[in-house]
Amino acid sequence: MSVTIPNCGTYTVEMDFGSSTNQFVLDSAVAGVLDSTEYFLDGTTDFQDVTEYVKQVSINRGRQNRFKDSFSGQPSTAVIQIEDLDYKFSLVNEGSPYWNVTKNRLGFEVKSAVRISRNGTYLFTGLITDYKQQIEKPNRSLVTVNCSDELFRLDNTQMPVVAVIPERSDERIQKVLTSVGAFSRPGQRVLETGIAKLGSAPIDSSPTVLEYLKRVDLPEQGRIWVDGAGNFHFDRRLTGELLDIEGYFSDTGGTAIPYTDFEIVSK
Repeated sequence: MSVTIPNCGTYTVEMDFGSSTNQFVLDSAVAGVLDSTEYFLDGTTDFQDVTEYVKQVSINRGRQNRFKDSFSGQPSTAVIQIEDLDYKFSLVNEGSPYWNVTKNRLGFEVKSAVRISRNGTYLFTGLITDYKQQIEKPNRSLVTVNCSDELFRLDNTQMPVVAVIPERSDERIQKVLTSVGAFSRPGQRVLETGIAKLGSAPIDSSPTVLEYLKRVDLPEQGRIWVDGAGNFHFDRRLTGELLDIEGYFSDTGGTAIPYTDFEIVSK
């Protein structure tokens, strides 16, 4: 249940327990059937409200050092500390209400979804990157859940080979995200119209997806980030348009650019 903190609002911490229970499984006679109405690529998200067990939450977003770090493309992180007095969140307690009988392990696992909200507005949406249980004494267990937003997944996904054409930076970002199936829900990509125009040089597969997106963002001097609701943003910072300009030098007046000296140097 949600917890109200005096003068701070009502907070809710939710962790996904059910996505693995009806997830598509390749080559499975039951869970691997195409167009199945029971099994889906990412499973069905089943968020469990775990707020009453949470001891502490911290959320980090933005630059950790404004003089050294670039804000663009840095994943937001969250740390959830759970005081587990009855071992509901134990990695080995098969009697836990959160035990996944299909996989025979705790339902909360790495890459499971997490979301944290205040007064109904999401402060963080991401996935579990590390789940650690520490038993301090026979009747007390502390669980630390480290989380990151979806940029973490992009930073661990190899850039696929994508055919490109000369296009704006936002069009290239759109193409890259589509190629890896990221942020695919309606309205989940919030892209400003770019100014920088990119060429058609082939994309090599050496960088991660996030590294390549940072390259696209660099000439725009903008930023790439994920908001508290899990939506991907691309903000440009350049103003005006970069246009092809033709200039003519002449000493005959008119619209030409006048000059007093002209020198050609060959080395």
